[in-house]
Amino acid sequence: MTRSLCSFEPYRYEYRKWFLSFLVILLCIHISRAPLVPIVGKENGQVVAKSLATDTPTTTNLEMIFLGTGPSGRIPEAGCILGPEGPCAGCKLAMAKSTDSPVFDKRGNTSAILRFVPPTLDKNEKATPKTILIDAGKSFQTSALELFKRNGLSKIDAVLLTHPHADASLGLDDLRSWTSGANPIQKTMAIYCDQDTFLTIKQMFPYMIDPSTATGGGSVPTFQWNIFEREKPLDLFGLRVTPLTTHHGTVGQGQDARPYECAGFLFDRSIVYMSDVSSIPESTWTALASLGVPSSIPSETHPQPRPSLPILVIDTLRLVTRPSHFGIEDALNTAHRLGAQKTYLVGFEHGVTHKSWERACKAFGEGIPNIDKKEVNTQMRLVDIGKDPELFHRTALYMGKPKSPMWVRPAFDGLKISTNGETAQDDHYS
Repeated sequence: MTRSLCSFEPYRYEYRKWFLSFLVILLCIHISRAPLVPIVGKENGQVVAKSLATDTPTTTNLEMIFLGTGPSGRIPEAGCILGPEGPCAGCKLAMAKSTDSPVFDKRGNTSAILRFVPPTLDKNEKATPKTILIDAGKSFQTSALELFKRNGLSKIDAVLLTHPHADASLGLDDLRSWTSGANPIQKTMAIYCDQDTFLTIKQMFPYMIDPSTATGGGSVPTFQWNIFEREKPLDLFGLRVTPLTTHHGTVGQGQDARPYECAGFLFDRSIVYMSDVSSIPESTWTALASLGVPSSIPSETHPQPRPSLPILVIDTLRLVTRPSHFGIEDALNTAHRLGAQKTYLVGFEHGVTHKSWERACKAFGEGIPNIDKKEVNTQMRLVDIGKDPELFHRTALYMGKPKSPMWVRPAFDGLKISTNGETAQDDHYS
């Protein structure tokens, strides 16, 4: 017996409900298989930062150009130049008129450019390298006008932010020059940061997130905001980039005090970049080990030392450890634990010349120094100890306490470093 279509009418809504439920189940299965990174809001084209499977192999040639290697106050430091004591040795050299390039003692806010040809295009000679900017602080535009032109740079394919402090983010507004005007360099710019950095910038500069909140008639930068989770690898144009958790001092008072988290970055398995760090939590070391990062230190999960890391870029504000920055011993311990082939120090405070830092760093590679405590002064201000190069040298060797000879050098603005994933080079020291 053939039933008429009308006989199914009482069940029509039940069938629709079952069908929709089936579609929802399929969608949930699809989503559960995709690695997700949380997204904050939907204004101005925010998107989920694309995650990369941790076992995805990528190896490519990387080049890094230091746009800045100094502290938040930059070098020369205004208070030092204009203050009653007169300029320190480093600031004096930074102010000196010179035709030499680079001027080693003149330092902007710590920042860098990463350049690479996407791995899938390594054999294509005509492929255009990608340009990734790491932080845009107060000195960004000054540095860019000099170093972008010198290196033939123009378009910025992406920006990575370590944290929202002024020396890492106040140059974001200058990026309007790239995305606005009659003939912009590019229509938009991708910004990658963690959720806390995004929310802080949204509070400070809402027009960078939502252009409709802008006041006045001026142009605003056009950004596409991407929110990442630390320790979860991202795919940037085929390059594996892993944001890393570091601590950059504390926030809060008393019992409410907690570590202030700042991002470092692992590029491929070749460069570890930590520009603002007072400590590295063990969870980050565990993540680095799971990502296959080289290390000279055996562990329970990796009982044998792994091949050395080509390049470490690490914060070193002063000789002594500060509440929010590494000192020289912290930096050398990190280099030793990672087994870094070459370590470049950044974030220097004024007071000591580049030449003095370089001399001490070279000595770390000549053997473990034997310096008597009576020959040093660990209590003097850096500005004062910098007046006596010999005293600084002995104190640096005493405080560094390297566990083994290692290659360490002070980075400077304009320095180029590079790696093919196995070895490291630069255009000045080697």
